[in-house]
Amino acid sequence: SDQLVALGRRREGQLIVARIEELQRQGTDYGEVAILLRAATETSWILRPLRAAGIPYVLEGSRRFYKRSEIIFASALISA
Repeated sequence: SDQLVALGRRREGQLIVARIEELQRQGTDYGEVAILLRAATETSWILRPLRAAGIPYVLEGSRRFYKRSEIIFASALISA
């Protein structure tokens, strides 16, 4: 149901924030972290928890972004 999807996304957002906070405590700069989404629509499930935690972010949404070599490489790693 839609409510289960919303709950799952909220939980996923919380887990991502927790991981970013853990990485930051270990010395990783926020600028070294990327969250790749399939689409730039419906991003509130991740943006809200990032804002609530005070984690800075930049939202890139152009098609050019996904043609960048480092994004292609990261996508290939994830797909493997």
